[in-house]
Amino acid sequence: MQTVFKENFPSKEEVAAFLEDTTCMDWHEAIIEKATAVASSIPEVETILLKGSLAKGEGDIFSDIDFLILHIGDDSTTTKIRKKIMKKLSDIGAVIHYFFSTVDQETPIIYFKPWVKFELAIGLVENAKNRWKHSFSKILYDRNGLGDAVVEQASKVTFDLSDHVLQISNLAIALPSFVYIIAGFVVRGEHITAIDGLDYVRNEMLTVNGLLLGLWNEGPRRAGKRFPEKVLYYYNRTRVAEVSEVWLALGYLLDWYEDWLIPRFEQLETPHARHEIPTLKLMLRQLEKKTQST
Repeated sequence: MQTVFKENFPSKEEVAAFLEDTTCMDWHEAIIEKATAVASSIPEVETILLKGSLAKGEGDIFSDIDFLILHIGDDSTTTKIRKKIMKKLSDIGAVIHYFFSTVDQETPIIYFKPWVKFELAIGLVENAKNRWKHSFSKILYDRNGLGDAVVEQASKVTFDLSDHVLQISNLAIALPSFVYIIAGFVVRGEHITAIDGLDYVRNEMLTVNGLLLGLWNEGPRRAGKRFPEKVLYYYNRTRVAEVSEVWLALGYLLDWYEDWLIPRFEQLETPHARHEIPTLKLMLRQLEKKTQST
């Protein structure tokens, strides 16, 4: 379900005031306070957590409000709480529009005036305890102390590389094939697909780099702070805006694979496809010439 409230669209003046100071969190704080009041008045709600950058005090006006409600019960309790909150959205703020997440179709994503994204997740207390991201959540409400237990248990969860063996080993073998497939898109004139495909692969490379460094899978978020300079060097050089840049980027992708990933695969005794690289580099040079001559 998607619903739009045109009467709540912010005016130019309201937008200008909102954007004047991107560090001002007054709108976010007001919405969090009102949402907490609404949710905590529901008897089934045990705990309310604020997640993400706002919980760590690193937010700005572009930050989402990641609002997590926890309860004891079953799916019917989740549905009951969601319905009660959705009926009281106007008590939280002026709704511009809302829709349901494509990742979790039970999670409403609501935009409040002037332009604040509010993600309403609801779930069981027990299911939240072993999720590492909850270790830095901020407890907004805790009826019976279960929120403390969730945060404490989450803080004990440690990174385990063995949980990611399949993702790592798949990339170790598949990377040259990915490069070949993207080259084919360029030759066939499927330029948008080539650029999108390259973007997917470079982000997968970054994710696996992070896993090999013992970092939780957060993709490119805060990459500049989390990754070493060499990884960022390759990541930046595999970014393209035009199809003419794809050939060079594919070369950098292979260099990244050989220079940074292969030594780590060998330390883990992970089978890889290094032997395919010379042939593939030759093919790329020939295919690039072919496209330039047509």
